[in-house]
Amino acid sequence: MKRLWFFLMTLFYFAVSQAAASPLAIESAYLISPREDIQLQEVASFTDTAFKPFQKDLRLGFIEKPVWIKLRISPSSSTSSEATTAKGSDSAVVLRAGLLALDSIELYEQVDGEWVKQHRGDMVKQKYASCQDDFHCFELRSDPKLPIDLFLKIQTTTITIVVLEAVSVRDLPALMANRMVTLVSTLAVAAALLMIGVLFFVIERSSLVATFCAYQISVALLTFVSTGLVVRVFEEASPELINTLNQYLLSIRAIFTVLLGYVLLQPYKLHAYYRQAMWLLAAMCLVSMYFVISDQFSNSSRLNIAIYVICFLVQIFGAATAQNISKLLRWITLIGYVIFEIILLGSILTAFNLYPEISHSTPLFMQSLGDWRLNGGRVGIFLFAILIIQVFDRRRISNETLQEFKLEAAKSAAQRERLMERQSMIDMLTHELKNPLGTIRFAIASLKRNVSTDNDSLQRVKRIDDSVERMNELIEHVALSNKIDRFDTNQVKESVDIAELIEVSIGDYDDIRIFRLEVESGLHIPTNRLMLSLILQNLISNAYKYHVPTDTVLIKAYVQNNTAVIEVSNTIDLHKSPDQSKLFHAYYRHNHVQEQPGMGLGLSLSMSAAEKINAQIEFSQERNLVVFSLKVPL
Repeated sequence: MKRLWFFLMTLFYFAVSQAAASPLAIESAYLISPREDIQLQEVASFTDTAFKPFQKDLRLGFIEKPVWIKLRISPSSSTSSEATTAKGSDSAVVLRAGLLALDSIELYEQVDGEWVKQHRGDMVKQKYASCQDDFHCFELRSDPKLPIDLFLKIQTTTITIVVLEAVSVRDLPALMANRMVTLVSTLAVAAALLMIGVLFFVIERSSLVATFCAYQISVALLTFVSTGLVVRVFEEASPELINTLNQYLLSIRAIFTVLLGYVLLQPYKLHAYYRQAMWLLAAMCLVSMYFVISDQFSNSSRLNIAIYVICFLVQIFGAATAQNISKLLRWITLIGYVIFEIILLGSILTAFNLYPEISHSTPLFMQSLGDWRLNGGRVGIFLFAILIIQVFDRRRISNETLQEFKLEAAKSAAQRERLMERQSMIDMLTHELKNPLGTIRFAIASLKRNVSTDNDSLQRVKRIDDSVERMNELIEHVALSNKIDRFDTNQVKESVDIAELIEVSIGDYDDIRIFRLEVESGLHIPTNRLMLSLILQNLISNAYKYHVPTDTVLIKAYVQNNTAVIEVSNTIDLHKSPDQSKLFHAYYRHNHVQEQPGMGLGLSLSMSAAEKINAQIEFSQERNLVVFSLKVPL
């Protein structure tokens, strides 16, 4: 493995060394055309002071007018000696002009006293490509042993970045091979990141990974198109189509960059200003796409730069103000987007040549952003780091949640045991109290017969009897409440004959003539008979207790909208109208009915029983008529 690494690093060193080597010196200066229609003869007549010299490469940003470049290629002493011994055209000089995105490059070379024109460029269809990489090559006819004077006229709708190299024909294949290795490696990295993203998506099916995969597809396609590799595969494709496709992919990549940032922070509670800023970015993306559709490529490129600058700032703000985000994830996101913003601003400075001293000393990793050929490597590393942190955060949260669930389960089990103990105690107490209460009631009945002539004794016995009855009723309600609490909602339902159940419920009353029945024939309800009987008995008891003695109690049963409805209605004295907000509360009784028997628990127990069988109890009042409606789904 160590030998392999040594071999790769050695190969990389020699490749870079050869690519950087340029045996021919170039003196270069540029002039931004004062007019659109300026011709070569007029440009050639300008003095040297009209041109501004530059070294290495030229970065001018967005320039609408043509840019004229004046060149002088001077051979070195070693080149002159090599040219003397070289055979044929091996000593000829080739001028390489890049990058590929330059729409039109016109080269003017003076041969035998006349200016000869060669035309290359991204928008120029060629029968064959003299360079197989992302440069445009011009084979010069002048004597390589002498200085060669040239003029270049460059026009483009994107950022104007011009890189010039002069080499001999003999050295051209090695230079192109090194450059092709770089281009293919760039595309390979983009494809590898896409495959890793797909694998992550198979393992971690999240919207963030899906968005990254879509983003990386656009990056891989953009790399394939902008580096000229697409032309090598599809040689018949028109330059206009390739250029338009490149502009579409630039805007699509900007859209997915914005979307990727939003999806990253969307799971957390975000500031309102962040969401408003994302709407602004979405509108800018739509405008950028409109510019591409309407062939306004320069405006689209300008807007894409603004989208990137604003997007990174917005994501920094979003990460800083987001809530419910882990501290580590917040810092990683902040640091990542701050680095992206610094790289972007540095690349803008170099691409627009705003500060030449910075442009020529800026590291390559900043200059590459101005080259528009990102392979997604930085974004991929950043995203995978975020994904790993999120996975560990989710595991930590899951473990904490699991521990909380276990604790709650233990508490619930302990509470359930206490509840079962309480219910068992209530069953025992109600059973044990029933026997002495029965004996006391029997004794009271005997006393009533024996003291029937003594009014004072009879009153005392009656008070004892009332107290015993209240105690008995309380025990009955406690036993009933316990029975409701222990009811299993998963019990098998049975078909209950409503007419029969109503008849049984009113059969215990002394005068059943006060009940008026309107029951739909053959009405059966699939439910638990015990719970339904408990509810119905309480509603009928309540109506019987508080109805006006001269009126009747109406009991209706019918089906409406696949729901069985049982209504119990009666008239009351208006001054005894109940408080509807407290009607179903335990122990609620109206002040004017305190003299009547009861504990105020019947309606509360009925509501609890109704919930057990998925039924509803509703109350309505119209003047002195009150209606309780029990609704059971069929």
